[in-house]
Amino acid sequence: MIGVNNLNAPTRTLVRREPANCQEAESRFNDLVTNYEDTTFDPAIVNQSPRHGKKYDFKNNQGIEFFRDNAIHEEKPIYLIALTHGHAGVFTNGKRGTRRAYSELMEDNKNPLFGRWTKTTEMPTDGSIVRIIFLDTSYAETNILTTEALELKQKYNQDAIIELHPTGWWLSI
Repeated sequence: MIGVNNLNAPTRTLVRREPANCQEAESRFNDLVTNYEDTTFDPAIVNQSPRHGKKYDFKNNQGIEFFRDNAIHEEKPIYLIALTHGHAGVFTNGKRGTRRAYSELMEDNKNPLFGRWTKTTEMPTDGSIVRIIFLDTSYAETNILTTEALELKQKYNQDAIIELHPTGWWLSI
């Protein structure tokens, strides 16, 4: 377990993590996440069952659990920032691919996450409804200001990032 301590607050114990290479992380994701499930997935969390990995569905009130598992400072929001634009809904290679972003985060000593979400939209050509599945590599910034988070949003060319508060309340900014 990771403990965080300062003189003004009791020790805060975060979840136990063991780094996983990208191939193992993808395998854990595929074992635990269904095709149409909107979720944020942390492949490094060590559990008894399932063996490794943990998924969070912010729409089903699991934002507070994600916050508690990741936040060092209980009073400040944390930011979930994607590095990719995974419109294909699958793991990809390439300059903006999920695999490359995962490796870059590992090299920067950040905990890579996978996020899958779906969007239902109407086709302009014939009005039919289609479901688009997105799969991104992201990470949680736990000790920055909103202005810094917005700079990272711009740096990674994201339409939105998630701001998550200690209560589990979240919004796209």
